[in-house]
Amino acid sequence: MAAVEIPRSLVSTSRARLKILDQRGLPERVAYLECSAPSEVISAIKNLAVRGAPAIGLAAAYGLLLGLDDCADEPARIQDELVRRGQALIAARPTAVNLSWAVEQMLDFAATEAAALADAGWRDRLYEQATKLFEADRAACRAIGIAGAALLKDQALGFDPLQCGLACRLGVRHGAGPYLPSAGRWFTGSSLGR
Repeated sequence: MAAVEIPRSLVSTSRARLKILDQRGLPERVAYLECSAPSEVISAIKNLAVRGAPAIGLAAAYGLLLGLDDCADEPARIQDELVRRGQALIAARPTAVNLSWAVEQMLDFAATEAAALADAGWRDRLYEQATKLFEADRAACRAIGIAGAALLKDQALGFDPLQCGLACRLGVRHGAGPYLPSAGRWFTGSSLGR
């Protein structure tokens, strides 16, 4: 069996670029949106290109940082710019709890001594914080997948495979984990006989 490349919901290649899996075309088409400005992330959120609470929040965390190279190295101006961007990102989907949570996590970190906005390297420290949020979500998705796999092995539990498939699919597609095209086909019922 050939190895299958599993697309990721988000791929941050640097603090200046973010690739977002355009979920509007799944499962037939795998395409990424290349974002280099917060406005592009806002558009992806508004247009439902990025879906799922964790992925939306993580897109906002990274989106907050895009294009900050032009921001003056003055802590008050940096804070003001981050707050302005955060408000715009939250307004893209005001009911998305993970979106506002991620923005607040980033703004809270920016206000700490650890962010050291007055010192060189503050952009890298903010990027590292967004990456920590990403890695924490990725670990949570993996734990959900492992727990779900263990449950699926025990046929005596009487799970409805459609319901279990939905829960497992959301854990990998809508967070920092990979979207599994085969799970998408499985969920639609092609292998369930429904």
